Amino acid sequence: MLNLAVEMNDWAGVDALLSKYPSHVNLALEDGRTPLHTAIVKNNIEMMKILLQHKASVNRDPSRRTETPSPLWLAMLQRHHRAAEFLIRRGANVNERCDTSLMSPEAWEHYDYDAQTTFLHVAVHRLDASLARLLMDHGADLSARNAKDRTALFDALAADCPVDLVLEMMNRGARHELVHADNMQCTYLHSVISAGHEELTELLLAQPEVDATLLHYTGKTMLHFAADARWESVKTARWLLERGVPLDARDRIFQNSPLHIALRTGKSAMAKLLIERGADVNARNGDGLRPLHLAVTGRCCLNVLELLLAKGAELHQPTPSGQTALHLACNEGREGQLKTLLLRGADPLAKDDVGRTPFQMINREVTGAAWQMIRRLGVLRMVEGRQIDEQDKQLISRTPYMQEHYIACRRELQRMRKIKVYNDVTLFFVFAASDERLGMLMRNEEFLASFKSRYVEYQYAVYNDYISAKFKRTEKKLRRICAVENHLQKIFSAHLTYPAIENLAKFVSVKDLPGCKL
Repeated sequence: MLNLAVEMNDWAGVDALLSKYPSHVNLALEDGRTPLHTAIVKNNIEMMKILLQHKASVNRDPSRRTETPSPLWLAMLQRHHRAAEFLIRRGANVNERCDTSLMSPEAWEHYDYDAQTTFLHVAVHRLDASLARLLMDHGADLSARNAKDRTALFDALAADCPVDLVLEMMNRGARHELVHADNMQCTYLHSVISAGHEELTELLLAQPEVDATLLHYTGKTMLHFAADARWESVKTARWLLERGVPLDARDRIFQNSPLHIALRTGKSAMAKLLIERGADVNARNGDGLRPLHLAVTGRCCLNVLELLLAKGAELHQPTPSGQTALHLACNEGREGQLKTLLLRGADPLAKDDVGRTPFQMINREVTGAAWQMIRRLGVLRMVEGRQIDEQDKQLISRTPYMQEHYIACRRELQRMRKIKVYNDVTLFFVFAASDERLGMLMRNEEFLASFKSRYVEYQYAVYNDYISAKFKRTEKKLRRICAVENHLQKIFSAHLTYPAIENLAKFVSVKDLPGCKL
């Protein structure tokens, strides 16, 4: 009767029943539910007040085995935080551990409970700062650990709790826990870095007892965790590098460096920082993949791929299955990456372990990627004297738009043979010449002026970017050579002829000459 009256919110009936039968206030049903449990499920604070006025127990009777959690655990599991706060202020045991056998399956969707979970663990996981403070005010044990050996402070850091709450927990006695590592050698710093929380990371790194070089049980450094974090944080990576965390360390399981992980997870800004700081751009991980392979298959921006190549990433190195970066780019159907790799000299005739060329990896519906490859295949025979793979020929001939584009490419190359851009120098010669031969021409101001006046970009739409990229590449090399020549001229002008200095400059780089500037 009493439980029914509580459920019906019959204040007068409840008061009358308890006045007549005061001992019934804690009378439990077969499943262990008391009237207070019923009021909590209804989130009825006024009814809870009435029951407590009649001396309802806010804690579970330890001598009685029931199928119902204690009142405070029930309020927490129901997410009735006002009811939970009311019980805490009325003396509920704030350090009671969770009885997981009494929990419904739905509860596990919100938190990974275990038999050692405390209320404070749950409050910080829910980012409920007021409830967490109330629990601490009423004696919640900050050193209590769950079955994973983690305190509430660990969960607070992992859950992106407000910095002021974390500071308060530290000041209330959790500071000594900062150096603690759980049973997987995971510290609080690992946790906040994984969450991508820069503010908390900065806070922890400022604590003298925190060691940024501590390894996880898998051998991962803090920099690995930063590269694999929920959110990209270049600031965190910089802070870690400043504190001596190694740039190219490998984990024990997959042999990944932080750069491998940043590329695989598509963290472009992080990858650029690591590359610019000198990360090994040709390091092979446990799967036999190099940074260039991961840059193609990951979600990083095109600038990262270009930076890898500029820093010396080996273009032709294959995966364990024999596929080059160009194979992977074709398989992904990424036109921008394809174009970059081809302009850098990727081999369109390279074959993987089952004999497939990059072109054979392209989905026919990805027209942009197919056009880039056909354009390069059109150059092979006319410029380089190389034969196209027979299967590539068949693919082109069987697909009308491919065949049409291939013919257009060859026509444009034929037209280049007839256009003179300087004296007897044809546009085809400029297109086909090595960088060294073009560099010799580019030393001639008359050639440059004549080329600019006679070359009309829109008339060579298919290969204009090839020609433009070639000029930029050769111009960059020429600037370096001229800088070396000028520097050598100052040193050896009294001893060597200029032709000798030119020849010597071919074997010397800017880095070899202190004070030599571009």
